[in-house]
Amino acid sequence: METLIVDDEKKAREGLTKLTLSHPELSLAAVCKNGLEAIEYLQSNQVDLLLLDIQMPGINGFEVLNSVDLPRSTVVIFVTAYDQFALKAFEYHAIDYLLKPFTDHRFNVAITNAKKLHGALSESDSRQNLQAVLQSFKAQGTDENGSLVSEPIPQQRLVIKSDGKIVFLDYEKINWIEGYDYYIKVHLQGKVFLVRERLKDISERLPSNFLRIHKSSIVNLLMISELEKLSHQEYSVKLKDGTDLKVSRSYREEFDNALQLDGVANGPKRLTGSSKT
Repeated sequence: METLIVDDEKKAREGLTKLTLSHPELSLAAVCKNGLEAIEYLQSNQVDLLLLDIQMPGINGFEVLNSVDLPRSTVVIFVTAYDQFALKAFEYHAIDYLLKPFTDHRFNVAITNAKKLHGALSESDSRQNLQAVLQSFKAQGTDENGSLVSEPIPQQRLVIKSDGKIVFLDYEKINWIEGYDYYIKVHLQGKVFLVRERLKDISERLPSNFLRIHKSSIVNLLMISELEKLSHQEYSVKLKDGTDLKVSRSYREEFDNALQLDGVANGPKRLTGSSKT
């Protein structure tokens, strides 16, 4: 059984790796150090067995499962030090639940049960494959102790939490971001994601072609199709999707510098997707 280990604790990863490599029924596919790495891996790779920690910083084990579409033949065994999660774990159809610390015998029993279930599921669901939604980041290496680990994932997309799921958004598809106190709305063509995060905080995670133009809005400069100078040192900005926004006076100078608009005459000025910061 191709096995993926997901645990944020180094010692736990090393212990699970040792047990997996020594088990005749298992083959180690990869080891992930956090939920984000696990989601990235599972969006592009199929495994037979998932040894998944529940309590991890940032993205927990339940959020991992909410964010991927696993084939029915994939067997999940939760591994955690917190037994209060047991009931919820089985709501996610886990075949077993390993409470840290556990013995080698307890691990082997769980694997035996997982093997039986996987064999039954594989016969009826052999045509189901994991859909590759995201780009594959398959590079792997070893840590200082020789344990297999996934390498850091380049942050080429915006990672957000929305409706209980972890969502990956391609930067080039984001039109603009709207702020409401402690919430933001990320606007894409035909989609809007509501996220509990401040506009100031998310701005620090965006590439240079995103610019704050108002106290309540950040715009992707490459999505601007037209702009018009208004009175009081303000601009009216029109995006490619037809959205109209305003550049306030407070952000006017930075906007001018970003688009090199010094000395532009009053009236509309057309911009293209080649605009750079």
